[in-house]
Amino acid sequence: MCTPSHTGNPDATSAAAASFQKQGVRDRIIGCLLCGGQSRRMGGHDKTLAELNGRKLVNITASRLAPQVKSLVVSVNNPTEDHIGLDVPLLPDTLPGQLGPMAGILAAMEWARVNEPDAIWIASAAADTPFFPLDLTEKLAEPAGSIVPLITMAQSREQLHPTFALWPIYLAEDIRTYLLMGGRSIQGFVRERTPPVVSFGGPIVDGIEVDPFFNINTPQDLEIAKVADASVIEAVFNL
Repeated sequence: MCTPSHTGNPDATSAAAASFQKQGVRDRIIGCLLCGGQSRRMGGHDKTLAELNGRKLVNITASRLAPQVKSLVVSVNNPTEDHIGLDVPLLPDTLPGQLGPMAGILAAMEWARVNEPDAIWIASAAADTPFFPLDLTEKLAEPAGSIVPLITMAQSREQLHPTFALWPIYLAEDIRTYLLMGGRSIQGFVRERTPPVVSFGGPIVDGIEVDPFFNINTPQDLEIAKVADASVIEAVFNL
């Protein structure tokens, strides 16, 4: 396992990380559903409000992440009634300029420091990915609970999915500095930290493995999801 380098001070969370098994991983994780994309390929419409089998993506993904974490927050800069209806904290970016998912993760970290001081990690998940694993945080936490809490990331089919990750909250200042210095991408932030990666397989449907991180970026993607056998998808993913 590779140990990431960092400039933050992990001392305050190291002792808590050592006992996370006793208190339960779930109670140390705050979920952050990322809804900040500008949805250019969906004609400017918020893709997380698109409907799949009668349910909006934001509702599907919130219902998948919430049972895996102690508290759920939603990163969204322009909330609608659908977001408000989730009845969870809605967090705008704390830095101006629509800086991308890292800004949403930072906002969740800053919220957690005030509202969930015992939390160690933020679990990020993209709201345009309706089939992500129901054991996402459990699996990501397996390599994350070292003496110094680690970033861990998900992958499938040897493809990394940077928005599905556990983020130690002590990295908040590092992330803020990275963004203020012009950094934007998740890959750029983690490049020198070499986080452990956890592989997730999908179920086999008609001889084909379904990617659990299939995400909806275009109207065509949404149609692909819609025409999938609804009964199989519901059985496999518990939608």
